Amino acid sequence: MDFEIEFESLRETHDIECKAAQGRDGSGEVPKDFWKSYSAMANTDGGSIFLGVEERKDSFSRLGVKSPDKIIKQLVDTANNGDKVNVNLLGNDDVVQHIDRGLIIIEVKVRCATRKERPVYLHKTPIGNSYRRRHEADQQMTDDEVKRMLAEQQFDSLDQRILNGFSIDDLNQESLRSFQQSVATRSPETNFETLSHLDFLKQVGGWKKNRETGTEGLTVAALLMFGNYQSIRDEFPDYFLDYQQRPESKTEQRYTDRVCPDGTWSGNLYDFYRKVYPKLVSDLKLAFQVKDGIREGESAAHIAVREAFVNALVHADYSVPTSLLVVKRPDLFGFKNPGKMRIPLDVALAGGESDSRNKTIQDMFRMIGAGERQGFGIRKIIQNWKEFDWRIPHFEEADEPSPRVIVRLSMLSLFPEKAVQYFKLFDGKYWAKASELEKIALVLAYTERVVSHARLFQFSDKHTKDIGDCLQKLEREGRLTATGAYRAKTYHLPHQSAPSPEDVFDSPNNNLSSPNNDLSSPNSDLSSPNSDELGRIIHAKFNYPFVDDLSALEGVFRGSLENIAKKPREQQRMNPEEMKKVILKICSERYVTLGAMALLLNRELETLRGQYITKLKNEGLLQMAFPRTPNDPRQAYLTVK
Repeated sequence: MDFEIEFESLRETHDIECKAAQGRDGSGEVPKDFWKSYSAMANTDGGSIFLGVEERKDSFSRLGVKSPDKIIKQLVDTANNGDKVNVNLLGNDDVVQHIDRGLIIIEVKVRCATRKERPVYLHKTPIGNSYRRRHEADQQMTDDEVKRMLAEQQFDSLDQRILNGFSIDDLNQESLRSFQQSVATRSPETNFETLSHLDFLKQVGGWKKNRETGTEGLTVAALLMFGNYQSIRDEFPDYFLDYQQRPESKTEQRYTDRVCPDGTWSGNLYDFYRKVYPKLVSDLKLAFQVKDGIREGESAAHIAVREAFVNALVHADYSVPTSLLVVKRPDLFGFKNPGKMRIPLDVALAGGESDSRNKTIQDMFRMIGAGERQGFGIRKIIQNWKEFDWRIPHFEEADEPSPRVIVRLSMLSLFPEKAVQYFKLFDGKYWAKASELEKIALVLAYTERVVSHARLFQFSDKHTKDIGDCLQKLEREGRLTATGAYRAKTYHLPHQSAPSPEDVFDSPNNNLSSPNNDLSSPNSDLSSPNSDELGRIIHAKFNYPFVDDLSALEGVFRGSLENIAKKPREQQRMNPEEMKKVILKICSERYVTLGAMALLLNRELETLRGQYITKLKNEGLLQMAFPRTPNDPRQAYLTVK
């Protein structure tokens, strides 16, 4: 690693922490707060802690450490001391010494702890001594967060727990009858239709007996799958299922159809699936597939949507205080479930490994033909979506304000026409010879406002090194601008600011009486506030002439502009209000750069900017093509109508 180069872009993020580690005598020691950061990173997404680096007013100063061997010994000794920290996550390759400008800086790589290892805590007591990484800060986990992690650690499947105080009377009998009939019809050899409800529940995992204690009863799986809504809420107070059909490809929350517990139906998972799935796929007018000469009833897109829907229901943690949300829009399907994935996202994307939070519910859905082989659900979704030349499905995990998984299946083209026109317009020669991987990276930056190594990897079968080389090349050439360092490094278009989490996802609304906007797509509508620079660029380039070079204008068009500017061009002294009217008329039907305006009006750039343009902007009479980057050298202005 060329640490000196990376150091220039180093900043504290959720997976990077810097500590001076100088010690009282200046010879160096492990800081006392190191282990809070260790716990926080292990319980979140992992990261790197740099020792010998000091933060000063949002920048970093190299200090180095004088006794690296002493510090490394302290790290190893404490990591193996159960009284200090419960899990040692540091291997031989996880403590690295970097020599930078003659100084030794120690990088400690903390991997994300597995489900069986979490929570990673200090001082032998998880409550009050477990931490999570939130932005760039180490924050103490709440008691509920710790308890959820302990439950995840203890139970391979959360839905197999036997409930105290619940009985078969807490189930909706019609839901259970319908499911039993569906399973019996699909698998007639089982003779399930002859069983009583109780015996059937025993067969499918809805009723269990603890062999050690002899107690038996209804399981969490049965309650969630077939229970009445109020009974489910008695055990899971934050449980709420929400389907919204929204009429437009925008981030607004207006809906034309909604399914949520409202007293007219049971409110359980099985009935939610039965009600919502037909609505989700009702408009998928895609050709049926023919396999072995037999016409199948579903296309690859139907299967992908169903798999994403069932995944959300199966992998949800219903103890988390947020609702399960499904959104259908003309341009996408969106799914949000409470609780993060049990295995790393990159492992899930590769396929072949499964760690379902609710294995019994997963088996129940499989019994009625909903759900694929364990470990390959996400791969199936991606493969099926690729058949239609749509954008690759977007999978994302988030922690705040509560842990959740978000999946978006966009039906927009991988290479939208406007995106291709945009890049051809600015540099058609480059676009013509660019590699497919470079084009994908640029289009992702255009449509999603940001691209990362991990996101680009989802779109390509190239080696991870090739993807890294591609992004670095685009950065060197000035086609992308980088933000952050190491795993936090992302890229965006040069004229556009890097999006913040608030840009990508609006603040989620967990009020159960209000629509939840957590699945708003940041890339589906160029006129949305999330992408106003690109929206204005496209508006300027394709709906209005964009005047930045007078010599390139056609004679008639240039003549009309010169005629408007004739008086100020010939008179050095002019009434300011009259000059403003001329400027507004020049910009009334086209974006015009300050340079082009100066030539037309025969005025100095700074005079024009200071005396007129700034005032017209402040008065709301002129708008900028690039409002978020007002100093962009390509800045242009249009009269506000």
